Amino acid sequence: MSARASIPIDFTITYTHDANGNRTLEAGPTQLVASVDPASAAQLTMPAAGGAQALSSTATASAHFGQTPYSYAWTLISGSGIANSGGTTPTFSSSCGSVGGCDNKAVFQVTVTDALNATATAQVTVEHKFLAAVPTVAITPGSSFTQMTLPAGGGTQSLSAAVSATVTNGQAPFSYAWSPVSGYGFSVTNGATNNPTFGSSCAASPAVGCDDVGTYQLTVTDALGRTASAQVGLEQKYLTAVPSVAISPSSSFVQRNMITNGGAQSLSASVSASTANGQAPLSYAWSLVSGYGFSVANGTTLTPTFSATCTADPSVGCDDVGTYQLTVTDGYGRTAAAQVTVEQRFNKAVPPVVSVSPASLALSGSTAASANTLMGSSTASVTDGVAPYAYAWSLASTLTGVQMSAPNSATNTFSLPCGKNLSCIKSGTATITVTDALGQTGSAQVSLSFDAEGNR
Repeated sequence: MSARASIPIDFTITYTHDANGNRTLEAGPTQLVASVDPASAAQLTMPAAGGAQALSSTATASAHFGQTPYSYAWTLISGSGIANSGGTTPTFSSSCGSVGGCDNKAVFQVTVTDALNATATAQVTVEHKFLAAVPTVAITPGSSFTQMTLPAGGGTQSLSAAVSATVTNGQAPFSYAWSPVSGYGFSVTNGATNNPTFGSSCAASPAVGCDDVGTYQLTVTDALGRTASAQVGLEQKYLTAVPSVAISPSSSFVQRNMITNGGAQSLSASVSASTANGQAPLSYAWSLVSGYGFSVANGTTLTPTFSATCTADPSVGCDDVGTYQLTVTDGYGRTAAAQVTVEQRFNKAVPPVVSVSPASLALSGSTAASANTLMGSSTASVTDGVAPYAYAWSLASTLTGVQMSAPNSATNTFSLPCGKNLSCIKSGTATITVTDALGQTGSAQVSLSFDAEGNR
């Protein structure tokens, strides 16, 4: 048997008898209690491609004490964006269509009603967090190239270039860190931003230049601690100074006399050019600007040889004049030029012109007392022709017995020995023939007379 008494209002006392007839007393609360376990939360990371994403979570509502059966009714207390399926184990669902993410929060209350229409309530906070898509970063331009030409006067020169990074997705705010990966260590200004400037300098010779190449990486960190990185290749080139060229001599003149019976005659002459600055390798090209077209040997070097040929009448000759330009091209395609005037003159044939002094020798003496030798000298002088000269003296047949001291020199001494009491009388001409370096000849004569009186 059982009985129920109300002592106090929130308790029930029940008397029962066990199998042995012993009476027991049970007492307990009768006030209905509701609870929800657990508080409900969920999260995901939005995909970079976007599109609606969904999240769901559950909770379990429980009733304690009161009189079964229980009924459950859910109501939204605050927040929005989260749907509730109801029941003892409701499903909470929400969605997000932004790559930037969403944070859906709501507070729901469950009201539990028991069989005696007693009620109890409990609340649950539901949060569905859609994290922004993982950040990505792109650098514009993907590679940076700047250059300058060093001045010929030298001195330290500087270059700089800026790049810009763009972050997609991720959770603001972002932090930026630029770091060298390889190569040249550029100076970096605004290195904690997405718009840094990279700088370098060159103190090398204008004939050498610099080529600074390096790779830098940008690491972007978003508010959720997630990172993204990208790299940029940097090159800052200091070109060697523009090449210059000089030709020495700036004009070239050579000449020769035509050979009287020589036929075609030739001349040649070399010039030398020098360059400064420019980027190796250098190439050389000689070209005719105006005038006579010489043949050019070694025409792709700094030391060409210009040649001309004259086939004109030796009494006329040739005068070949032309202007040539040397164009120097360096490894960057830059050019420098200089000109030279070339003249190669073939003078008309002029054989040696010979004169003698004295032009006559009258030698006399006596042999009455003793033997006597008559002697005298004459010297040849040469104009025109081409040195060096060769000399050859010869005597007329009427001058037998006359001796010459230097038959192959410009100055020659003629002598005629006579014995005692002998008469020596001779006369005739001595001829000197001069041959120049081109084989041309000229001659002159000396008139000789010898008169030695004996015992008459």
